[in-house]
Amino acid sequence: MWTLQEMMRLKTIGEVHVSPGADRVTFTVREARGAYRRQIHVADARGRSIRLLTHHKRSSFHPRWSPDGGQIAFISDRFGGANLCVVPAGGGEVRQLTDLETEVTSFRWSPDGRWIAFTALDAPREASGVARVVAAHPRLHRLYVMSFPPGDGGPVTGADPLSAEDQNVGMLPAPDDLDYDWSPCCRWIVFSHTRSPEADDWMGSRLARVDIDTRAIQTLTSGPQPDVSPICHPDGRHVGFKRIDLPWWTWSSRVHVIGIEGGESRPLADTFDRRPGLRGWSADGSRLYYLEWYRTTCRLCALPLDGAPEIVYEPKGAIFDANLNSSRTAFGLTGESTAEPPEAHIFPLGSPSPKPITRLNAELVSLPIGRTEVVSWSSSDGLEIEGLLTYPIDYQPGRRVPLVLSVHGGPAWFFSQAFIGTPSIFGPTAVFAAHGYAVLRCNVRGSTAYGPEFREAVARDFGGMDIQDLLTGVDHVIEMGVADGERLGILGWSYGGFLAASMITKTSRFRAAIVGAGISNLASNAGTSDDTSFAPECWGGEITEIAEALCERSPALHAARVTTPTLILHGERDRRVTVGQGYELFHALRRQGCRVEMVVYPRMGHTPGEPGEMEDVMRRMVAWVEEHVGSGS
Repeated sequence: MWTLQEMMRLKTIGEVHVSPGADRVTFTVREARGAYRRQIHVADARGRSIRLLTHHKRSSFHPRWSPDGGQIAFISDRFGGANLCVVPAGGGEVRQLTDLETEVTSFRWSPDGRWIAFTALDAPREASGVARVVAAHPRLHRLYVMSFPPGDGGPVTGADPLSAEDQNVGMLPAPDDLDYDWSPCCRWIVFSHTRSPEADDWMGSRLARVDIDTRAIQTLTSGPQPDVSPICHPDGRHVGFKRIDLPWWTWSSRVHVIGIEGGESRPLADTFDRRPGLRGWSADGSRLYYLEWYRTTCRLCALPLDGAPEIVYEPKGAIFDANLNSSRTAFGLTGESTAEPPEAHIFPLGSPSPKPITRLNAELVSLPIGRTEVVSWSSSDGLEIEGLLTYPIDYQPGRRVPLVLSVHGGPAWFFSQAFIGTPSIFGPTAVFAAHGYAVLRCNVRGSTAYGPEFREAVARDFGGMDIQDLLTGVDHVIEMGVADGERLGILGWSYGGFLAASMITKTSRFRAAIVGAGISNLASNAGTSDDTSFAPECWGGEITEIAEALCERSPALHAARVTTPTLILHGERDRRVTVGQGYELFHALRRQGCRVEMVVYPRMGHTPGEPGEMEDVMRRMVAWVEEHVGSGS
């Protein structure tokens, strides 16, 4: 039976990279052992031999094959801070390449293997201990380059950055974006840069190139739209990249190609969702590979220089983290489904489907798990909405069961056909199913993976029609004969927490609500979040101009309508939705006499960063639903 303890045993597989010869694969495995620890493994392409490449009480991650396949470089904090290391691919002694007073955040081998480009944060500034000036002297990610091997002088302890003093390189909010790339001739590095790593500054992202010999920097793009994710073409004369649409908050983008000298760029064909994650050029340079979500699954696609996108592979479940090897012959990826835990796979180009390399979570497969299916319904205005419905274990058709409605964040996020046994801030689905609950996870309007118009439909309407999408989804599951309409619970995190809080100001249908890191006052959050441009972009005006509309949709200001017992979960170090948002809702509900409980996690940011935090969040979610909804099982 699935329990929280079983969920926390899940091994998270990631960063799957195939060797240049496509005969070996390296990947990371993350486990919860007091703290999260990642270690690097190596396997042959058939999965017959898997060995641990790094083993230490500290983590090692971001493995990358050298172009000749003889070395594997990675980042590790085994020597103190996060530094570059290297180890022979066949195993052996780990060699430290950098010894910086700050942390290395990313790196890339040059195509000839003679250089390694890397980014590192500025060293911490000395603080007075008495005061801190807000927004002054942010620590930037600088771009550096080092020769390989570095010689006999020991690890690199310092270097002059290639990037300019006012250029922050990399670490953009979009997880699929690559921040810099080598030209095939190894003379230039093309990179995206912003003014600072702060959330409000990424919209100014532009592309530039730097000559590693002369250190001369040339601007490639300078238009009003953010340009990100540069990937050098195999001919060395062009660069592919993404140009973000305005308004930026939907993360819609279109792929462009520009000359290495700059000038006018040329847009390629539109992709389905306008949210492609660029993965690399084909060997002949005729097309650019990308990952893109399509409804509840993910496609590996190719975008030709001329012509419409092509689907290379579409799984039955979900694929993550697809990485093209340096010879451009195979992808490494993580594959999973709602009932199958994540494992490493290799996908040689030209083959019909990926081949599994690992079975590291095989022992969890034997546990009974709730069946999940894709369901769809019409919202109150006729718009088709889709979601994932998970049934209780051993569900008998015709039997009505309590329902937990789970709401994702974003709003431009989504629920996919990923493994339901994965620990999640949106609720432990496998555990709820084991306790006799059905779980409905809705991709309401505003979600990604359904096209840009669907994603933009929530503009100026937070807590409006998306609430109707949720309510009609619940009604649909009741009409299916699955859900007991008298035993309903709702939970959400971030924007999902906002929708959960908004929902209980509009209806008393739910017996329990859980608000995780949720906005409760749109107006005050707009001035306290680290992303102060979000509300003005979404609502079309400065706060002084849109305050009335924001207040009308703020659940804390309508607490008098709430009777639903509510659990509030919030990180004290949350910068995206500050903990004050939780307190506003907590005090508003308490003053109205509503049953409310608030739990604050002192070290947590916007989401749990420690295993103990994640397990505690899920434990409280289950306990709250059990107390106020009851499974009856």
